Amino acid sequence: MIQRGFSGVLLGTSLSLVMTGCGNQPPVSTLPLERDAFQKPPFEQEAKRPSASREILQRTDQPPAGIPSSFQINIIQAAFNNPLFRKVLYTTERSQIAVMSIEPGKDLGSEVRDSDQVLVFVAGEGEFQVRDHRGRVQSGEMLAVPAYAQHNVINTGTVALKFYTIYAPPEHAPGTVQRTKAE
Repeated sequence: MIQRGFSGVLLGTSLSLVMTGCGNQPPVSTLPLERDAFQKPPFEQEAKRPSASREILQRTDQPPAGIPSSFQINIIQAAFNNPLFRKVLYTTERSQIAVMSIEPGKDLGSEVRDSDQVLVFVAGEGEFQVRDHRGRVQSGEMLAVPAYAQHNVINTGTVALKFYTIYAPPEHAPGTVQRTKAE
């Protein structure tokens, strides 16, 4: 069956529609639909969710006292503009977000943390070591460090190496500010 702008292919008990291009609409991926799918366009069909999903959507748990219910920031700009060695921006019971800056020729310092850590670099370039693995990092790259892995990041560039990092669980006291590594 062919409808305007669509070609239909019967596959078992479901119909698969592939948009072949009409007007200014972009192509749409293959969508499995029920037999009565022609009664309503796909975007108007009622979504069928398992009961577990409804329970998650209806959850109204409040965060513990002192923890904001959400946090929003342009994290790339915050990391890029950060002159401090470390500044913790947000902390919950399970995770923490901080921005960091390492000056040229300096390093993070070889360390082992109790937390998994994700570092996302927004400016500069450097080298890293995680256990026996060594490599290079630069703006736009991410490095994941598992808990209990000895690691270090060294700024080998000519400008500050800037990044944001996510710890899970939190590693520092909420609101921690370190102007230098020594603090």
